[in-house]
Amino acid sequence: VSFLFAFLMLMLQIIFGYLRQIEGVIAARYIALIITIFFSVKLIIKNVNITNPNITTVSSNEKVEIVKFGFICMLSNVSSAIMQSNQKRIISDFFKDAEILADYQVASYIIQIVTFALNALIIFLMPYFVSHREDREWCYRIYNRIMKFNFGLMLIFHLVLFIFSKEFLCLVFGQQYASAATLMRMIVIASFGQSALRILPGNILPLLGYEKYNVAVNVIVVGIHLIAANVFIRYWGINGAALAMAAVYYISGIMYMIKVRKELHKI
Repeated sequence: VSFLFAFLMLMLQIIFGYLRQIEGVIAARYIALIITIFFSVKLIIKNVNITNPNITTVSSNEKVEIVKFGFICMLSNVSSAIMQSNQKRIISDFFKDAEILADYQVASYIIQIVTFALNALIIFLMPYFVSHREDREWCYRIYNRIMKFNFGLMLIFHLVLFIFSKEFLCLVFGQQYASAATLMRMIVIASFGQSALRILPGNILPLLGYEKYNVAVNVIVVGIHLIAANVFIRYWGINGAALAMAAVYYISGIMYMIKVRKELHKI
């Protein structure tokens, strides 16, 4: 379902953006959401039978552990959301020009799409890693394969976007956003760190029982980002905001990868 939503949002926004520019992009998001909701409801009705006596019950202790796990993961996600919120607030404080703010919004669009798509992949992979969490050799082998494949795919994808940033912006958002091409290239660099290095190991760690490590890393990088964004913007303007985001994505991504490798295959 998550992959369907990510795929629909990507394709529909490109198509509608080409036809109706920014209005089409906004409309496409809602169309993708409505289609996904209808598909989800149909899937639930078809496959879930709440009257089935064979449905596994959950003990009180298991319920507590589930809630604790969900709460810790929520804190990790909140930390990431705070970083994004800080980014927008800092940019708004430094730049009062509506055109610059609009350029940043459309240029950062690619990170949202890539994150949606990879999170959909993670949801698909979760049951396999959970069921094999005690078999560290299996987890290490499959994790390495997925990381290598994802790294190669994201490298090609982001390289194309880096080269054709101006064409992408003109196609999806209109000619008036062509000036954001340089900014988008900076954000593409950040997006590569997020998609190739950070998302997969950052989501595998909670499945292996290290969700608290994720929270700690996110708290650290939120602080680093807050300082870096304020400093970088003073030196490099709006491009500095993208560079600050890139810095924390690469730092946290490397920290996640080292932790996964250490726990699955001692270094």
